[in-house]
Amino acid sequence: GADRIRDAYMDARSGKDLMRELMQFRHRNLCNMYAIERIRQGDVVYTEREIVANRAPITPVMHKRPDLLHTSAGHPNTFAWCEVEASWKKSTVYDKLVNFIARTLPVRDNRFELDTIRNLFLEHITIVTAESSHIYRLVRALEKAVVNDYALRFEWHHLDQHVQFAILKDEIWYTLRLDYCWRNILNTEHPSYLR
Repeated sequence: GADRIRDAYMDARSGKDLMRELMQFRHRNLCNMYAIERIRQGDVVYTEREIVANRAPITPVMHKRPDLLHTSAGHPNTFAWCEVEASWKKSTVYDKLVNFIARTLPVRDNRFELDTIRNLFLEHITIVTAESSHIYRLVRALEKAVVNDYALRFEWHHLDQHVQFAILKDEIWYTLRLDYCWRNILNTEHPSYLR
């Protein structure tokens, strides 16, 4: 369609470009709404743009940059890493996120050390979304990782404390722990080795 119109010397773009722009807008909008909520809660917030411009206290970790980073005013060295899920993604993208989650599991004082020199820690990872389908897909990807990685089975309690979901429903933010999502969104009990 768009190629034919361009052949007739008219400016045209495919619908995929428009969809990509709309998804990016939705992603940024959800991220900004969560940032505003964290600021209302008294947290110090760093956006992805501030992180890219080196105006945040941390740099990318394992070649990954958060969509949003926040810390409470009372704990300036402990961060929450936020990943916004606003559009459908391939399972490989979820697999990469699961790999990142597994590699940043807390090892000391229920926190992952981000920077040993400046004593900066990652307390938890928050998946920010407005749709439970994103939670479902990520929890399924985590389940697959736990089943396939023997070591992760013994780290379930860390995983449960390390990952939380912030979901926007009817203009209200709800924070859910991984364990709650497993039981109530997947509507299933844990496999026996996680009990």
